[in-house]
Amino acid sequence: MNSDALLPLAEGTRVYVEGVDLGTAAECDPAAAHPPYDERTGPLERYFHAGRLAFDADELAPVLDVCAKVPTVVDVCLERPAAIPEIADAAAALVGNYGAGDGPLLDVLFGRRAPEGRLPFQLPRSMADVERRRSDVPSDGTDPVFEYGHGLAYATPGAG
Repeated sequence: MNSDALLPLAEGTRVYVEGVDLGTAAECDPAAAHPPYDERTGPLERYFHAGRLAFDADELAPVLDVCAKVPTVVDVCLERPAAIPEIADAAAALVGNYGAGDGPLLDVLFGRRAPEGRLPFQLPRSMADVERRRSDVPSDGTDPVFEYGHGLAYATPGAG
């Protein structure tokens, strides 16, 4: 999502960065949001996130606060299909990240590389939608925030 055509950011844009290695971001308002999960206790299970996909009010507050003050790019780590309707409504731009490092992420945000990924699943609007759907179908929700296959696109300098 790039509702205000905020992306790509112009080189030299001063930004507030949260959750990004400051050494990588020295040149650079993206905020990072990692989907919530329930802690697991087993020796192997603790490495796999499970449980809820929706943010609670305390988790949403800092992201929505920044979004209310300035046009904000929110980077959501999509290890699982997070329910992010409040963030999608508040952010000026939203980027789904599947584990890219800070350097490649900033290259996309500043237009040095084109975004190429597409959603491999719908992003649900609520946990109620998640509970109604079949878990093995990527596009079985009734009112997703973003559809299966949705993706960000914009031209980058030097692109043909």
